[in-house]
Amino acid sequence: MPKKTKNRSSRQAKQARQAANRARRNEPVYGTTKPLEVVGAIPATHDDLVKAFDAAWETGTFRMCGPDGQIREVTVNQITEHVNAELADDGEPAADPEEVKSITSEDILHGMLWLRPDGVWETPINYGGAA
Repeated sequence: MPKKTKNRSSRQAKQARQAANRARRNEPVYGTTKPLEVVGAIPATHDDLVKAFDAAWETGTFRMCGPDGQIREVTVNQITEHVNAELADDGEPAADPEEVKSITSEDILHGMLWLRPDGVWETPINYGGAA
């Protein structure tokens, strides 16, 4: 019986799939399925995103688009009130300012808070309440 020939195109396709998957695993994780694009000074990595969050927290306001689609200025005090209200609903004591910042920054990791290319923070959480 003659020796079977190898299907090289199948092998090459497999190697290409493996290389693509390997590259995908090495990409930074943003905690969201929405792509983070680089536009001007908008961050390109997760660390840059966290730095942008820290900078906005220091200024005391976020330009934020909530679940209603309206862009508004949301203050750190409004975020603190929202987080403490959720904690109170769960029977937990109010959080100190650093804990509120930590809880809110975890929303980035869970895909509940992300920075759009136009510099507006977007979230399905209604931090700011009604306008």
